[in-house]
Amino acid sequence: MLKTMLGFGLLLCVASFASFALRKVDGIILGTLSLGLVAVYTTAVFISAFIEVPLNALDRISHSKIAAGFAAGDLESIQLIYSKSVQYLLLVGGILFIGINACTKYVYELGNLPDSYVKSLDIVYIVAFGALINVSTGVNSAIMFYSKYFVVATVLMITTLVITIVLNLILIPLYGIYGAAIASVAGALIYNLTKYLFILIKLKLQPYTRESAYIFGLTILIAVISHVLPDYFGSSFINMIMKGAITSGLFLLLVYMLKLAPEISHAVLKKLRVKT
Repeated sequence: MLKTMLGFGLLLCVASFASFALRKVDGIILGTLSLGLVAVYTTAVFISAFIEVPLNALDRISHSKIAAGFAAGDLESIQLIYSKSVQYLLLVGGILFIGINACTKYVYELGNLPDSYVKSLDIVYIVAFGALINVSTGVNSAIMFYSKYFVVATVLMITTLVITIVLNLILIPLYGIYGAAIASVAGALIYNLTKYLFILIKLKLQPYTRESAYIFGLTILIAVISHVLPDYFGSSFINMIMKGAITSGLFLLLVYMLKLAPEISHAVLKKLRVKT
């Protein structure tokens, strides 16, 4: 067992290094063009990272359950965790994505950030979409690494890193800071799509339902609506509160009315002691 444990631990270390590099490589390459752009870009990445906070928390909770499921050969419990993680992360990540699209402009105004930040506001929305892609695929990384295909998972991570580096080297000289954002989203899309297809083909696990597709569609729709809503007040703070409340409230209302997350709705109403 010692040889197996050491091999597994070494692969996880390599994957962790690759994952860390994946988050930093775009900023490093962008720094060769302009250090000022790095500050703008890393601020956008920091804001977008809030979308992935629920995924990081759920990963820590689900790892032991997924590992136990594979040890017992219980793919049904893993399927349940997989599908529920997609549904819940889409819901929470969707609210955060909508909030970022609705409120980041006013956060920049309240912070009196330089014009270079305001002019590159679209970078926040592009990088945030990449974060939404990451959460929309659930705990697929844990499933890959705790299955017998953990070597493949490590290879996929390293391959994604190489692809992202190449994309950054091509796109940053052409499009500057937008090239870095596009490369980041492309890397997230390629990595998660590959994991999804691999898990589907090899383990026959499918996390998506009609409800999860509707939640994703509503998220994008309301995020677009947030950009066309006018500013009703002169204060950036009031505009941020009002627009954030309107868009997130509309999202939650539609999710409830369309019964896209009945378990969550029932639990919340029960806590509020509201009869349904």
